Amino acid sequence: MKDFDLRKYLAENKLLKEDAISKLKSKVKDMSKEEFTKLAKRVGDLSKFKMASKGKKDDGTPIDPFSNVDDRLEVIDQNFDEKDAEKYLAEGKLLKEELRDVEDILVKAGFRFDDGILGGVGSGGAGYYDGVNDDIYGYNQEGPWNEEKFNKFYDNFEFSSNYYGDTAEFEDLGIDANIIFNELDDGIYAVGDEGYVEIRSDGDIEIYATPQLSDEDGREILPAFKMDAMGRAIPQYSKDEMRKILKDDMYYII
Repeated sequence: MKDFDLRKYLAENKLLKEDAISKLKSKVKDMSKEEFTKLAKRVGDLSKFKMASKGKKDDGTPIDPFSNVDDRLEVIDQNFDEKDAEKYLAEGKLLKEELRDVEDILVKAGFRFDDGILGGVGSGGAGYYDGVNDDIYGYNQEGPWNEEKFNKFYDNFEFSSNYYGDTAEFEDLGIDANIIFNELDDGIYAVGDEGYVEIRSDGDIEIYATPQLSDEDGREILPAFKMDAMGRAIPQYSKDEMRKILKDDMYYII
């Protein structure tokens, strides 16, 4: 440690922070209100922008970071640290790489999602990942917290899915698979906000449900994992952030 240069270390970290914030400001300054609101919601933490929206400028006009670019940049300057900026930058990248939504094509082919993307999920609105939730935190979050199960969920997450690979099965369900294969190439696509569909060259189709994090009353629903074009599960929060949401804030995995 004798060669450690504290001033250099502090200077470099300051530059890193300034770089991340500068990049974020550059990304968001040309976004429309709709685009920026979508980004902020996807990140899952609107608090800093919401608090800013309650304030007023020196001339008495309200601060509006969602519609006013100058206000948006000012809020970032005054309230964001490097970690905040990096989170928004990462999510902004994912927004650009969003998978094409093909729900309309699947519905036209005969799939029905009125009762959930994977069909019925039981009485009381139970979710596809209730069993996972109970393993981690017990029924109705009554505990005890199981760190081993949480680590397995976060580090080795697997999507719940329905698999369709038989022509007779498609016919029984009233699904015209030709519509799907005529309009879509092989690959992975989004199905609304509820999940994903994988179209395979051998004629098989697999539909995956997106795990959500919900407060007790279901007033706030946050995506836990999303899927990229390679079929990989992408956590929407760091491990520490997700642990806090589940363990401390007592959100449910559904």
